[in-house]
Amino acid sequence: FAYTAAKKLLGSLNLEDAKRKFDLDETAIASLSSVLPSEAREILDSIDDGLRNPSAFVTAQVRRMRPESAPLAPHAGRGLGGGLPPGASVREMEEEAESLIRQLGLDERAAGVLHEVPLPRAIDILGELRRNRNNVRNPSAYVFNACVKEINNPAAKAAGLGGLDGGGAFGQPLPGMTFGAPAGMAGLPLGMPPPTMPGLPQGPAGAPPQSMVGQVPSWAQAPPASGPVMAPGMPAPASSEVDAAARKAEVERAIEKWNLDETALGALLQIPADQALEILNSLDAGVRNPSAFVTTAARKRSETGALGPPVAGGSLGMADGDAADFRRSLQEQVENLIRRSELDEKAAGLLRELPLEGALEILGELQRKWEQVRNPSAYVFNAGVKFQEKLAHGGRPSQAPNPAARRAQHVEALAARLRLDADAVHALHTVPLEAAAGILEQMHDGLGDPSDFVRRTVERIHQQAAGFGGPAPDPYASGEQALAQRAEGMARELGVDENSLAA
Repeated sequence: FAYTAAKKLLGSLNLEDAKRKFDLDETAIASLSSVLPSEAREILDSIDDGLRNPSAFVTAQVRRMRPESAPLAPHAGRGLGGGLPPGASVREMEEEAESLIRQLGLDERAAGVLHEVPLPRAIDILGELRRNRNNVRNPSAYVFNACVKEINNPAAKAAGLGGLDGGGAFGQPLPGMTFGAPAGMAGLPLGMPPPTMPGLPQGPAGAPPQSMVGQVPSWAQAPPASGPVMAPGMPAPASSEVDAAARKAEVERAIEKWNLDETALGALLQIPADQALEILNSLDAGVRNPSAFVTTAARKRSETGALGPPVAGGSLGMADGDAADFRRSLQEQVENLIRRSELDEKAAGLLRELPLEGALEILGELQRKWEQVRNPSAYVFNAGVKFQEKLAHGGRPSQAPNPAARRAQHVEALAARLRLDADAVHALHTVPLEAAAGILEQMHDGLGDPSDFVRRTVERIHQQAAGFGGPAPDPYASGEQALAQRAEGMARELGVDENSLAA
């Protein structure tokens, strides 16, 4: 009663005016609400006009004024930048969680899985999201993945709903508590207010759902022996869904962190998810071109056949719903690249017959080499035919490699021996195999920087090809075809007639 009366008296302080005047955050306002009105007035009156952070000042003053009051759990409210006021009840924390869920517009799946983690950690997660909102594209996915990580955390499992590190006692309801889970977290659609019920207190979310009246709050229920507490109306996510969500989140973070291009993404989609993550996790700040590094590593794993043929579906092992959304996004990306590249119907039609990951990889390569490719449609068509041939052989080399395959293996072995960086390896992919082999075979151990030598030599090859009026070497052409193309360009530059050229 004293606490409620104090909160009513605080209304006369007009905290909204104080909030606007000093630009106080919600943590500071909540802290002021936890002390006596006279104490709150004293704190507000002591704010100096030159104070840089009034919110932090207010929160610190409240803590000094009430040192005997400790938070409910060591982690409670950490994500809110200071937390709820000391001594906050389970009900107050539930209301805070409900308010944040509404503010952030979380979907039902995110709200449901949020219900399965300890309440203090749930508020931490929501608070962290609110602070980083401008950097998070999908708040619901952020919360879902954070909760999955928390559920899979051995320390969290051992601590149960009592909070991490053994702090706080959430296993027991407060005396007389009859409120259930907040709206939107008990199987009710988010944004739909629960029915109004006479005689029941009306909080910010309205009256509690009828089915929950008189029950222990689901936040405070003890976990069953078989698993974590489930939100009413929300099915438990299957372990495969949890694993897929965690894997998807990790892949998305890595792709965004390293700003990988379409070619790298397309190459990753052709290998198993665990191998894709292994490649992504091997990236570090020393890699000059992450996209080229990832593309080369993924192709090597796909083409050696050690891991079997390319992965069907190309969704990195995501759950069905996420995989469908992901592949729709890839389809849109492919169509946008086709339009941007102004491909003819023949090339575009062949691309649409390929798996999305193959089309994406080819289009990404085209974007990388745009300045060097004279006929994008022909380039794409030839690359698509080669990709189809690769699929026809199960995505792996034949038992008896042809001369070109042996030469490719020779080039890879030389590149590995010389420890070329990803940029140099990618540069070798832009010239015919014979040219790449020639570059590597003329190198010796005393060369200062083999990678730099390769990059400069490949650049000179392209410049020479352009100087003779011909196109840059086509990496998909055989050695004989590349030599023929170069000879034709030189002949035209020298004015040789067609009969002599044919001879």
